[in-house]
Amino acid sequence: MVDDQPVAPAPGGRRVMLITLGVWVDDQDTWDESAWGGDAQATRAGYGYRSNMSDAELLDAARLFWRWSPHSGTWDGIEYAVVAHRGKTRAVLRIDRPIGPFWGRWGFQGRIVKDPTLAGELVARDVPIRQNPITTITL
Repeated sequence: MVDDQPVAPAPGGRRVMLITLGVWVDDQDTWDESAWGGDAQATRAGYGYRSNMSDAELLDAARLFWRWSPHSGTWDGIEYAVVAHRGKTRAVLRIDRPIGPFWGRWGFQGRIVKDPTLAGELVARDVPIRQNPITTITL
């Protein structure tokens, strides 16, 4: 299978956006989400993954500035993103709405999913390590 191709749904599985984060990079960033009802001056301290991240850091590291288009049929019906690091899923995000483009990249507004049933289904799973950091997968 080619890394950029979506994974075919498995019977009974849940099709999600898979976001693979690398190691944490301290890199302050600012952007404007007011066109989508968000903050006029949103910020984040960096991107990537590190242990003991706050929910806000994890959400902002994972939800923004990806090369994808929410208008592509690839993403139709996807309500959740699963964050992975080093081949293991770490968190589930609810995708509320796409935002962008920002400099030719897109993101979404959303939130960390705390529901124990859904988190139990999707967190701590092994996933393939891919070159493309954003794709679809069925878990």
